[in-house]
Amino acid sequence: MFAFEGVAVVLPIENQMDEPLHFITHNGVLNTSCLLVLVLYMTVGFFGYLRFGNDIMDTLTLNLPQTNFYQTVKLMFVACILVSYPLQFYVPMERIEKWIKRKVCLSIRMSHSVSTKL
Repeated sequence: MFAFEGVAVVLPIENQMDEPLHFITHNGVLNTSCLLVLVLYMTVGFFGYLRFGNDIMDTLTLNLPQTNFYQTVKLMFVACILVSYPLQFYVPMERIEKWIKRKVCLSIRMSHSVSTKL
């Protein structure tokens, strides 16, 4: 129905790898996953076009029947979108957390050194 992107999780995945160089090689994680996603999207698009042709609206949720079941499906899509927004802030929050920890450690060390001098 929708294509969710995962740009915000690319850097954390690379940072967590044992050998980050394998992330960007020709057969690396990034290229392989992008190729798999491309094949999946093209397959779904091809078979969707074969089934429905030009008789489909631009937004696929508009094509769903107005029954309770499909209204629930639409609400689940909304929930997925709302839950995925915090993922976009993962990398900045990781950097901010490191900065705060550094400042707190520095503050503790400075207060400890001042108290030992007194």
